[in-house]
Amino acid sequence: MASQVWRDAYRGMSSDNIKGLILALSSSLFIGASFIVKKKGLIKAGASGTRAGVGGYSYLLEPLWWVGMITSELSCLLLFNSILFTQN
Repeated sequence: MASQVWRDAYRGMSSDNIKGLILALSSSLFIGASFIVKKKGLIKAGASGTRAGVGGYSYLLEPLWWVGMITSELSCLLLFNSILFTQN
């Protein structure tokens, strides 16, 4: 009975809904990775300059922090596209 319900629900998903689901899941992975990469960049920048919590801006010169920021923006773009794909 439960497998029949699952099959019926799966048949109801359009290819755009599946694309939106994949984009939303990948967005979640990218946002999680971006937090980790940005934190590692902040730690690395804090070891060589004034920490951001104290008012320093040395993290802006840290490439690892920028990779985290770009990854974060990419995740926002993926999430926005997933919303577009799932709208009927």
